[in-house]
Amino acid sequence: TVMETNIDDMNPQNFEYFFENIFKEGALDAYTENIYMKKSRPAFKLTVIAPHSKSEHIASVIFRETTSIGIRYSQMKRFVLDRKTVKAKTRFGYIDVKVSTGPGGIKTVSPEYASCVGLAKKHGLPLEKVRQAARSAVKEEI
Repeated sequence: TVMETNIDDMNPQNFEYFFENIFKEGALDAYTENIYMKKSRPAFKLTVIAPHSKSEHIASVIFRETTSIGIRYSQMKRFVLDRKTVKAKTRFGYIDVKVSTGPGGIKTVSPEYASCVGLAKKHGLPLEKVRQAARSAVKEEI
């Protein structure tokens, strides 16, 4: 289910708290876009994607945690690649890496941000160096 609402009267700092909660409650994705509403009022379009079985619950969270007074929604179908999370052993430590398999066996390797940041801070390294180490470690294994 794709849910959307336009919000023009909420402190944008509150979105960080909202996003933390909406993902804990089962949302698959959530994001905002800058828009202008009537009378050229700046606003945000909030979009939340959730499993159909959780859509009513997610809508209640949107109402509780934002200033929204109405939500548009539609049912969508989606294509999803097979994916798994692996622990890549690097010289800096273990890093969680998402590996997706696409058509024809094409693999996409995506190091998890939080794992990389933790090791970059621990070792005083540039974040990208840690990300590259994770990608290399996984590509050697697959």
